[in-house]
Amino acid sequence: LYSSAASDVYKRQPVSVDFDNMYQANFNGNSHKISNLYINSTYQYSGFFGLLRYSNIDNLEFVNANVRGGNVGVLSGLAADINISKVKVGGVVDAYTKGGMLVGELYRGNIFGVRAEGTIEFNAGWSGGAWCSLGGLVGQARDAVINKSQFEGVIVANDATTAGGLIGFSYDETEITNSLVINSDISAPASSGGLVGDSFGSLVVENSLVVASLTSDLNVRPLVGDLYVSNDNIQVTSSYWNSEVSGIYTATYGQGTVSYTHLRAHETGRN
Repeated sequence: LYSSAASDVYKRQPVSVDFDNMYQANFNGNSHKISNLYINSTYQYSGFFGLLRYSNIDNLEFVNANVRGGNVGVLSGLAADINISKVKVGGVVDAYTKGGMLVGELYRGNIFGVRAEGTIEFNAGWSGGAWCSLGGLVGQARDAVINKSQFEGVIVANDATTAGGLIGFSYDETEITNSLVINSDISAPASSGGLVGDSFGSLVVENSLVVASLTSDLNVRPLVGDLYVSNDNIQVTSSYWNSEVSGIYTATYGQGTVSYTHLRAHETGRN
């Protein structure tokens, strides 16, 4: 693996950008770091990998990454039928369709023990204002499980649609357990949520916590910004948000708190 000096910039194009030749193999980083990754791509899917499928990605860290493109994640623009564990990501993601610090689009994926920190932005100038969703880990997720993972940073959707602390837009069946969004600022015109911006399908949230400032012109909620389905399709247990930071004291799901006792308890349980 490439590990640059602090002053070096590691410029490259994504690995595997063709749907007929998606990267399909296990990748163990053996706790190595990839520093100063820079990708400025015109491909539809951009990241260290453009397209991933049928893979296990483990034990890898990205430091000070800067990735720009359409559907963008530092690890991968699109990932399907995949397990991602013990990956750390830090840097900047600039997307014009769907963007996450880890993965732009995720289909049938499991994320475990991932920590992401940085800034995620929507650049409308690239595409004239395409519909977009931004998430701290994943821009758009379908049939995804996130466990013991964390985001810390800034998500600025500008003219995009929705932003969520972990997932921008979730479809079908999504589970979030034992996870954190802390010390974050999240803003989007349509929907802003501490964990998920918009949900269209079944959503389960358990033992998770949000400490974030949330801003939107339309829908702002501490855990899930907006729901396109019946309330029967969402289950939230033992999950909290910090009312003092968010300015939100009551919501349909979860419990507001001004105590950092929950933060310390979640941090201890997640490690």
